[in-house]
Amino acid sequence: MRKFYLLLLLIVFKNLAAQNKPFYLKINFINIKASDVRLSSALNSSIKLYDSKKYNNEKSYNINGEIQCVHMFRIVFVNENNEEIATGPFFVSPGQNTVTIFQKNKKFEIEDLSIYQDEYKENYLPALNSINNKIDNFQNLHNTDSNNEQDKILEQYELAKDSIIYDYALHNQNSFVAAWNLFDRINRRSFKFKTIHEEIYFKEPVKSSLIGVSCKKVLSNRKQLSIGSLFPNTLLSFNETAKIEKNEYKYIFVDFWYSSCSPCLAQMSHLSTLYKKYHSTKSLEIVSVSIDKKEKQSEMRKAIIENNMNWLQLWDLNQITVHDLGIHFFPTNFLLDSAYKILSINISLEDLEKILSN
Repeated sequence: MRKFYLLLLLIVFKNLAAQNKPFYLKINFINIKASDVRLSSALNSSIKLYDSKKYNNEKSYNINGEIQCVHMFRIVFVNENNEEIATGPFFVSPGQNTVTIFQKNKKFEIEDLSIYQDEYKENYLPALNSINNKIDNFQNLHNTDSNNEQDKILEQYELAKDSIIYDYALHNQNSFVAAWNLFDRINRRSFKFKTIHEEIYFKEPVKSSLIGVSCKKVLSNRKQLSIGSLFPNTLLSFNETAKIEKNEYKYIFVDFWYSSCSPCLAQMSHLSTLYKKYHSTKSLEIVSVSIDKKEKQSEMRKAIIENNMNWLQLWDLNQITVHDLGIHFFPTNFLLDSAYKILSINISLEDLEKILSN
């Protein structure tokens, strides 16, 4: 009986921990005129925000809302030059919070007296100082021009930064700072983030928190969709009228898109040319997955016709698939072999054409 009560208490405790709690944030601007102040988060959908209240001639703002756990935010505002500014991250807990924003060396700095900001400044940022300096120096040196070689060098720096952020989380598994920054980095880098070399087991209170659960899910998605893994066959067979379970093609190109996405539509002409050339020889099958909402159905169908997308079309109507797979940027593509093994992620159509022509 005592074990039953103990289990019941644990369940009640976890349910209480999962509930949203109110927070109150006062933002002070020092010698900065700010307007249109708002909060930005990698998990915006999880936050309940009430109306913000400004006072003292736009020098201070109060923002109230609800969060489930310690939350990492950035403040976005419009300055006196009508420029949209995004600050660095800071951390908000349920209850009362105060942050101060000031300008130093042309950068907007944040003063936040929470223990999480202490960890961020004293432990997390120093681990990144060396690689951040290399990235800044490289970008300052090549800020007026860009070419493939420079992009490759910069990407190597970014991969090194990915590794440092991942390792920080690996060695700080009870840290909200580690979990939030890892989640934020993966979302920003999307499938360019490839550093998942060892399992991370977050400890309480991070483990069962919103960010702990979200981080675990996005890491699982990245492992599931890493190069060399089998692409989830549920996607390629969820439409009973258009499935390719018995594949006859050497390569399968899976493309996620939507009808108002300009970069998505810009590639369709080249993709149509490749399809005409290589589909009949069983070298290439294309599967397009639209994430258009139901009210955009006519625009989606129009885009398919106008762009000669005469290949397999799937419709992720409620965006369940892209949500489960952790796909947030469009277009996103996957090149698969005949056994559905992932060969490349976000391959350029120029590189795809080289593969097909060999």
